[in-house]
Amino acid sequence: MVRRSTVATIVLALAVLTSAGACSNDDTSGAADATTETTTPVTEVLAATTTTSPEPVGEQVPRYSLQLGDCFNVYDGLTVITRVPCDQPHDREVFHTEKHPAPHGEPFPGEGAMQRYATDVCYGQFEAFTGGLYEVSSLEIGAFTPTQQNFEDSKARYRTITCFVYQRGQQLTGSMRGRAM
Repeated sequence: MVRRSTVATIVLALAVLTSAGACSNDDTSGAADATTETTTPVTEVLAATTTTSPEPVGEQVPRYSLQLGDCFNVYDGLTVITRVPCDQPHDREVFHTEKHPAPHGEPFPGEGAMQRYATDVCYGQFEAFTGGLYEVSSLEIGAFTPTQQNFEDSKARYRTITCFVYQRGQQLTGSMRGRAM
């Protein structure tokens, strides 16, 4: 199977979206220590699977509360996220989380730098999670990243990159750990 998207294609798409002014999404449904969060263009470019059922299934959660191994559905673009058991059909699964390495007090590195960092981190962890190469997998990767506001906030200090896998156009069932697809 020849893979249509390579890391170079992803990076090029990120550059195009960045220069076009990629959208950000505010999340007002959550904790006091993390008020908003954006989705990097990695997600915008790669995240085409969204649950279309009218009523959300599962526990509604803010994006920044997702943890390693969580399976989740996305409704209305990225405005509603619900955590569901992985043995039920779901849109995405968190396969890696990592705090950005900049020490507290450092300024936000910029949207482009954050996007490149998230892409590198998620790509670098894909094979360890699935057991297969990204370039030949039917799985795609996406990421949630902190906003400048959350990254620099003296109380929140939210700096987590949340990497997830999904399969374009269909839901997953079960964990994708060790399932090179």
